[in-house]
Amino acid sequence: MPPIARYLFDHQRTHRTLNLVAFLLILAAIAALKFGYHELWKDEWQAWLLVRDLGWRDMLAFLDYEGHPALWYVYLKTVHQLTAGTGWTEASILQGAHLLTVAGMYYFLFFRLRFSLWLRLVLGLGFFLFFEYGMVSRGYALATMLAFWAVDLAGRETPPAGQRVSGLLTALVFFLLFQTEVQGGIIGAAWCFYLLLQPAGGRPLARLRTTLRQPAALGWLLGLLVFVWTVYPQNHGDITRPYNANMGTLGTSALTAFQGVFSNTFLIGILPDTQTFGISALGLVLSGLVLSALLGLFWPVRRVWAVFAVGMLAFMLFHSLIYVGGVRQWGMVFVFFIGCLHLWSLQQPQVGWLALAILAGILVAQLGYSYRGVTKDIRHPYSNARSAGEFIRANVPDKVPVVAANPFDAAPVSGYAGRKFFALPSGEPVSYFRWLDKVYVAPEAEIALFAQYKRVGGLVVLSGKPLDAARYPNAKLWKTFNMYNIKDENYYLYTLAAP
Repeated sequence: MPPIARYLFDHQRTHRTLNLVAFLLILAAIAALKFGYHELWKDEWQAWLLVRDLGWRDMLAFLDYEGHPALWYVYLKTVHQLTAGTGWTEASILQGAHLLTVAGMYYFLFFRLRFSLWLRLVLGLGFFLFFEYGMVSRGYALATMLAFWAVDLAGRETPPAGQRVSGLLTALVFFLLFQTEVQGGIIGAAWCFYLLLQPAGGRPLARLRTTLRQPAALGWLLGLLVFVWTVYPQNHGDITRPYNANMGTLGTSALTAFQGVFSNTFLIGILPDTQTFGISALGLVLSGLVLSALLGLFWPVRRVWAVFAVGMLAFMLFHSLIYVGGVRQWGMVFVFFIGCLHLWSLQQPQVGWLALAILAGILVAQLGYSYRGVTKDIRHPYSNARSAGEFIRANVPDKVPVVAANPFDAAPVSGYAGRKFFALPSGEPVSYFRWLDKVYVAPEAEIALFAQYKRVGGLVVLSGKPLDAARYPNAKLWKTFNMYNIKDENYYLYTLAAP
């Protein structure tokens, strides 16, 4: 084993005190960046607005419209009820609640997975854990925490760990993992497959029956049933359709998933985003090389190699047939990779220079893109929603209606403004948006009629793009929020007098 490998996988060299210091420093850095620089955008606000404005029953009934399982929403709903009346800003509560899940994610990385301090640090500072799941307040940190917890429990059930754990706890963790994301269910299935492959006598069918009776498999199966019940069938239409409308043929979607899952995930930053710019010959070649390298990395431990191969096949099928995804979703593949690396490390394999070179290439790409993401978020707003929302809060009296030209664009502004906007033609106040609803752009006459109905002398129109002067000749541009931002979310405020 090369001497440098001992700094990555020699667990005896790791001290809990140093792990604790590193754990606290990373959390402090994420907290400072989240509260000091990061601005919430519409996908972050959407879950909070749902749990804030819907009761428990209506919220759970709405989830098949979202296409996500319930756990993140249940968690936020509980947080909302516990913090009601505290006077804290909703953005701070949402980010604080998310930070708790980030702390759980890093707890398992630093104290339960079998890596040295140096590897924990590099993984913890990588793009997906530190920026994409640590900074952006969505449910993926919760999914990552449970994925790490589940693989820790799976590793403890089998040699060489051989530490029996609570069956009820194991079943609960695998159940909850399936209630985070579809990708969480795939990861849970892979860890169940790992348990199926544990060294044991008997025929394969008998071993399968034994595995299915284990707490992990029982929890996963129950999680699958609840997932299907709460998310599918899509009563409101297929939530993936708008994203996959331009995927083309099955072959094109499979190649898109292949390049995204391998090149954009493990060598992130080397190629342009596949979801935006499509596939390329270079991207496909690099993806093939990444797949070959990863299979070679895990080959010395055949059981982990088989788990990795089956798990990646499941990810490929999902992203090829159901939802092509993007970097945020493909990052769960990297979480799966970290779990496989933990199981591989449990066997204490001989680590050669080739394995180190593969790991080094992946980790350098993660660190480099994480640095780019963080520095960009410091220099530029993630969205212009906060500026627009705070301006409305300070300058538009509550009695003056704000009409959202497009509720999909207006949701994050509503969150920062602390008020609902009105949507036409219904004339009802809205906050969260409906993914599959067609956007209705009301003509000027209808907006003016709404002002008459509300018995006000005029109102404010919020739009995500400049209004057509020919269609809205009497609308006067009041304020523009179009400075450069990462998510390209710009806003324009217009005033319109009642006739």
